[in-house]
Amino acid sequence: MKISKENSTSSFWVYFLIIWGSEIKNLFPETFSLVLGIFISITALLYALLSWKNKFRLLDFTIFTFALLVPLICSLQANQVFNQPIWMGFASLRSLLFILLVYVLKNKVNQYDLIKKICDFTVFIMIIDSILLLVFDVDNTRLSSLIASEEFVDTKQSVENSLRGKRLTFGCSFQLLAMAWWSYSSYVLKNKNAQKKMLFSLFFTMLISKGRIQLVLIAILWILPYILELDKKNFRRIILYGLGGLMILLALPSVRQSFSVVADLFGSSSSANEGDFSGVARLNEILLTLPFIQEHPLFGSGNVSYHYNDGFEGCLGEYFFVSDIGIVGMMFIGGIFLCISYFSLFFICNRYNYHYKCKFHLFIKLCCIIYSISPFMGLVPMIGSTIQIMIILLIGCFSSQYNCKDKLKLIK
Repeated sequence: MKISKENSTSSFWVYFLIIWGSEIKNLFPETFSLVLGIFISITALLYALLSWKNKFRLLDFTIFTFALLVPLICSLQANQVFNQPIWMGFASLRSLLFILLVYVLKNKVNQYDLIKKICDFTVFIMIIDSILLLVFDVDNTRLSSLIASEEFVDTKQSVENSLRGKRLTFGCSFQLLAMAWWSYSSYVLKNKNAQKKMLFSLFFTMLISKGRIQLVLIAILWILPYILELDKKNFRRIILYGLGGLMILLALPSVRQSFSVVADLFGSSSSANEGDFSGVARLNEILLTLPFIQEHPLFGSGNVSYHYNDGFEGCLGEYFFVSDIGIVGMMFIGGIFLCISYFSLFFICNRYNYHYKCKFHLFIKLCCIIYSISPFMGLVPMIGSTIQIMIILLIGCFSSQYNCKDKLKLIK
């Protein structure tokens, strides 16, 4: 009976993380999501404080810094630079408090069961998205009318559709995590089904979601295990996969057009009119942030809520989404402090899993590497599902009895 209760508790939290970490939660009323989010954040904070009272390790300090100090400092900076109320700045980064949920979930969630269900969910949602787009012509723009919490999505998705054609990305928040698991399973366990799922994920990204950054990260995940354990045989595979991946990327018109954007730095291209408008917009956003980064390099200029003065667009007076510009966006809102806090979290997570000889260590390492690379590819990790990804990876640092056994061969 006790085992059944533990399994039920684990299953509840597994499905909660999947729903809350994907766009499915946006289908609920915004007030409901807000109230539930506040309740969970307060509960997680209380559990964290109790845990820290008993033991405060380097891992705990890293989590404390990213979940609490980063929102506090960003809110203070936004108050100084943009006169935004401190409470509003902290509320705009309240999602970071969700990392503290790991203290609620430790020893309650089976990490393997969680990852497996996430992978199954990812395959299911990719199939559903493919059917919706190819059969029923439902894309991001049409679907965005159901997502009340994302007020800007209509304009942004219509721009993206004009650049890349109709696309659908609903529910694909865990695609990189699933890809990392399939890459691990393919390389270590020689799982042929995992290889098929990797191939399906690749074609889904090319034809359905049409995410250029995601496509590059998926290609990196495919060859990363061979790089980490480089020998002659793996070197040949890297060359083969690399050339194949490059040919696939260059076959996409949106990728080829991106190269013309570089010339805009020198004023010698008109790609805004005839090429990659998205790339030009990102260049303009980067140039817009440079004076702020130079003035506030250590702690940044803070994060502005879209409820305050129409967000960054209202404060800066131009088209601007911090989620467009990756590491530059992180420097803009949190400076060097935010960057160090973010990268330290993945570094410590990888270190703990290695120290305790986690049998999933290669998978954890793949995730830590890919989410450390992603800001340099133009993604901002403080926005979206990365918080849930952090929780999933950190669970293994606390719940060692599920994942770590001395008798298992360590995958270095």
